Parts: sequence; structure tokens; C-alpha cells
Amino acid sequence: MLPSSIEHLSENSELSMRYCKNLESLPNSLCNGPNLSYLHLSGSPGVEKMLENVLSSSSSPSGLLSLKRLALSECNMEVLPSALSRLSSLYRLNLRGNEFESLNLELVPSLRSLDISYCKRLKCLQASPRLDCLFASNCTSLETLPDINASFLREKCFYYYYNCFKLDESTRVKIQADARLRTKIMDPDPLSVFEVNYLTTKESFYERGSAIFCFPGSEISYWFINRNQRSSIEIDLPPHRYSYKFVVFVMCIVASCESSN
Repeated sequence: MLPSSIEHLSENSELSMRYCKNLESLPNSLCNGPNLSYLHLSGSPGVEKMLENVLSSSSSPSGLLSLKRLALSECNMEVLPSALSRLSSLYRLNLRGNEFESLNLELVPSLRSLDISYCKRLKCLQASPRLDCLFASNCTSLETLPDINASFLREKCFYYYYNCFKLDESTRVKIQADARLRTKIMDPDPLSVFEVNYLTTKESFYERGSAIFCFPGSEISYWFINRNQRSSIEIDLPPHRYSYKFVVFVMCIVASCESSN
């Protein structure tokens, strides 16, 4: 049982109840108490029913309406609680390692970052076109992905599809089209050169505008003119490029991975 003092948490608090294997219900005080910004319930079986109950039992779940981040990884969920649609401020959702076969997140239009990695039964994903970050590595059954609306694209985005070898051909073509569109948005100058570097850490990329697309494939996209089958390449840039700040560098790498990690 959670202590009654939970009602006295400060505004914008973070609450972690991860891997509470015996957790059977969530207190209504979560709805009527402070404005939580982050709720971590990963590893708690039955969490979908608990969330459905606590969000549906209150006419105005004021304490959760400001929730921005929610972690529900490894909860053995097969169905996402429909009551999540009430979380109008939610922008980051972690659903790693669950048992979904299909997933519709269009009911959470505010969502900008989604992690569904290791959802190995997941075949179909529907989500808001506003997604900037989609981590779907090791979704080994995944076949289709949501469209990305160009009008919502921002300077920083990350789309990881490592080990998703069942993605159909039309989806792979769509991923490459999204990558090319992103490049044009980052630098409308047609002299921009290359696409995608996944060897640099995400943290360093957050310091400046960047886009990463990682997906299964065996060929360099046709729109890359400068190519090399070796581990390095030299590129001649137009002389005027050195007269002002270098705007964007785009790179595409085809590499084999010995481990899913």
C-alpha cells in the first residue's frame, strides 16, 4: 500500500514505482493530488487495468493531466489503456518489451517521443505524425510504420529500427523518403552532401540540429552521389562552402551488426 503522504508531493514531482510485482491498484490520490510530471510504472504486471481504473474513476484527474513522461516498459501489456487519451500533456512514452500485436497511439496526439523497442510481437504501429523520436529496435515482427507529417518535422529527430527485418518494402521506401525530406528541411541548399550517422552518441546530437534514421537495408539510397565501398571517402566541396558556416552534413552507412545491441 502506498503511503497517504503521496498526496503532499510537490508540484512537477517524479514518482517511481517500477517493478512492484505485487502492486494491485493505484490510489485515487494520484488523480487528486499534485501535478506529476513523470510516472515510472515499468515492470508492474496488470498496470493497464490500474491505469484504466484510476483515469476513468475521476471526472477530472487533475494530478495526472500535467503528466509529461510515462514509463510502462516490461509490463506484459497486450492492450494499451484507452484512458491514456486523457493525458493531454503526455509527450514521452516508454512501452519497451511489451506484448502488443498492434498499437494505436493516435489517441495521444501530444506524443513526441515513443520507445517500443523489444516489442517482438508487434506487427503494426499507428501513431501521431508529430513523433520526433521513435525507438523500435528489435521489433522483429514489425511490418508497417506510421506516416511522418512534414509540417511537424523539427530540427532534431531520431528513428531507430535496428533488427526490424520484416518491415515491408513500401515502409522502407517511406523511411528513406522521410530522411531525404528531413535533409531538405534542415538545409534547403541543394548542394548538401550526405545522410545519417548512427555512430555518434545521441547526447552529442542533442546539442545541435540533427536527424538519425537507422533501418534494415543493403544499399545506399540513390540520391547519394558520392559513394565508396571502403571504410572512408573523400569529397570535394564547392569552394564557396568555406566562406560561411557549414550548415549540414548528410551521410549514409551500410553496416552489418554482429549483435542486436
